[in-house]
Amino acid sequence: MNIRTKQYVSFDKNTGEIFGIGPSINESYDYIEITDEQVKPFQTLKENFINWSVKYNKRSKKFELKKNTQEEEQKFLINELTQPVDNYHDLEFVVDKNKKICYVNNLDLQHDITQLTFYITEKGDPHILLNTFDFQIDKKTEYDFDYDSYSVYTKNLFADCVVKEKQ
Repeated sequence: MNIRTKQYVSFDKNTGEIFGIGPSINESYDYIEITDEQVKPFQTLKENFINWSVKYNKRSKKFELKKNTQEEEQKFLINELTQPVDNYHDLEFVVDKNKKICYVNNLDLQHDITQLTFYITEKGDPHILLNTFDFQIDKKTEYDFDYDSYSVYTKNLFADCVVKEKQ
């Protein structure tokens, strides 16, 4: 008879930082239960939990164990924002075409991000900068925005950011 010992990841839900993986729960932190397959690489020292974090998955509405390698490699890259495909995003860069303004709409940003910079460029070309806008996430700020054809870029921050146009 094979008795399974439950395994847990203790983590800070605001940052995703892991503080322990194993059969015991650290009451000072949040925790999730993980499978034997997920814990095995840590037990055999093939993986170090420093290279992993716990992220909230909005679709499943659960915290999940994720490897950080892509995040570390892409930390200094910029990404072009796209139009939303669903309602599962954290932040909207809103362009109001009638008022000719832009602003940020914080829907569900749960990271320690307090300020974001957005780069407005020629459509599809991050090398031709038209303007730069800095936003404090907790403040309602509007900037003049009078561009017909443009792209919006920001640093990769591992939150779901989209650009949304209002007519």
